[in-house]
This record gives sequence, structure tokens and C-alpha cells, in this order.
Amino acid sequence: MQSKLFRHTLVRTSAIGIDRVICRGLSREPTPEVHESETKVIVPLSGAFVHHIGRRCWYIDANQVAFVPAGQSTRDSHTARGDFECLTLRPAVELVDGVDLPGTALAEPDLQLLAARLAAQLRVNEHTASADAVLEELALQLVHIALASVSPAHMPQLAAAHRLAERAKAVLSPEGPPTRLSELASRLSVSPTYLTDAFRRAVGLPLARYQLRLRLARALVELPRCRDLTKLALDLGFSSHSHFTTAFRSVMHCTPSEYRRQARAAVVVLDGPRAIDDRRLVPSTIGDTPGPRSKDLESA
Repeated sequence: MQSKLFRHTLVRTSAIGIDRVICRGLSREPTPEVHESETKVIVPLSGAFVHHIGRRCWYIDANQVAFVPAGQSTRDSHTARGDFECLTLRPAVELVDGVDLPGTALAEPDLQLLAARLAAQLRVNEHTASADAVLEELALQLVHIALASVSPAHMPQLAAAHRLAERAKAVLSPEGPPTRLSELASRLSVSPTYLTDAFRRAVGLPLARYQLRLRLARALVELPRCRDLTKLALDLGFSSHSHFTTAFRSVMHCTPSEYRRQARAAVVVLDGPRAIDDRRLVPSTIGDTPGPRSKDLESA
């Protein structure tokens, strides 16, 4: 019985590509030789296989991470017959330039946890700009951890991390779609992996999560006077009302509608019913916050 290989490209950006690879019935007989045009980082999720790179071979299981430099020829086999599943990460050339890659390295627990988290995210991924930004960042974190285990120079110093994080924060906007990691790294003249790790170390949050929190903080300001939640969601860069609601609830522990109701009730308590008179409500537009009327200023 011939082995069956399923390869699905899940995310492809200028910084990294992510493939999910599943092989059924891999045998002792090596698969046909494949010439690798890109450097690959292989993170096993389940099963095991023998990876042949040139004349050398390595037994790869879930406690290993494998590296395949661009230009090599590879084949796969099994010690008997079996299945395996892995994530194949294809980082951009500049991310691995100058790194002396070994055939394999031990997969530390933090790498295994992150790989499992990335695989879970990929299974439920809704292909939106926000979702792809999160997946890109997780994949680059995974590459960074793998490379840091064989090249300590990939670990930024804390002072440098703080300086870079401050520059990154100055570029980020709470309005519209999140800034892609590759685009932000290019503007800051650093690699995406370096930026990802530096930002997380300095700020304490992943970059994609930080951008989400920025947009949700903007939503907190806009919601009390917002009539059209779908428009607000789109203005903030979410793909839909439901996407906005899910993200808001995951951080704020209530829905946008619930928060808006609570916020308006609080205004009534503090300022009296006239504060939310429907005749004075103005539909929310990002960057256009209605000010008080002259009559209100006179009565203030």
C-alpha cells in the first residue's frame, strides 16, 4: 500500500509560510526525493518518521524539531509503517540568514506548547486579517524559539527590546485593520522574529494581542454613543459584528451590547436622563467625537 501525503498551505505572508502536513501509511521505503527551495523548520505534532537530508538521516518525533536548509534534497521513511502529522514553517530568507542550522534540536516544552496552540488556532482559523495576523505572530514566535535554541544571538537584550517596543507602539493605530507583523518589522528595519520576541519581553503581551487591546480600548470610548455596532466593528478593523463581539467578550468578559447598556445606565445615574436623550445621540464615527452643544456649555 502506498503512503498518502496531504499538504495544506494555511498561511503565507512575506515573513513566513505555514503548511500542515499529514502522512498516512509511511513505509520503510523512502519517498521520492524532493529538492527544497526554501529553508524549513519542521515541528512534529504526532507520530514519528525518519527524515533523510542528503546522505544523513534523523529520527523525528514530537520531542524534536528538524531544520532543512534551502538547497537540500530530502526524503522521508518510517522504521516500520506509520502515520505522522507536523507543521512545516518556511521563514523568509532574512530570518535564518547566517544561522548554522543543525539537522535536529530538542523541542523544549515552551516550543511544544506553542506548536500545539498554533495547531489549534489553525484548525479553527477564520481567514480574516486579524486571524492571519495572530497566526503569523504565533508561527514567528515558534521559529524564534527554535532558532534561539541553536543560536542564542536571536535573543534580544532587555534594554534593546524596550527601545524597539516603544518605536513599534508609536506606529500602531487603534483604528482599522491590525498592522501586519512583516510590514511593521520592515518599517522598523528589524526581522519579524526579533520584533515579536522583543515586544513580548518588553511589554508583556504578544504584538497581535496588544493591537487587539488597542482597538477594544477605542471601542470602550465609542460604544456608549454608538447606534450601529456593525459599522463600529468594521471601522475598528474587525471583519464582522460577530467577530467584534467574540473578541470583545474574550477580553472584557461581556458583549459590546451589554457594555453599551451598562455605560449608558451609568451616565443616567451620574448626569440624569437628559444625558442619553436619543435626540442628542450622534452615531459613532471613529475620530469624530461630538462635543457638547453651546446650550449645554451655558448650563454646565
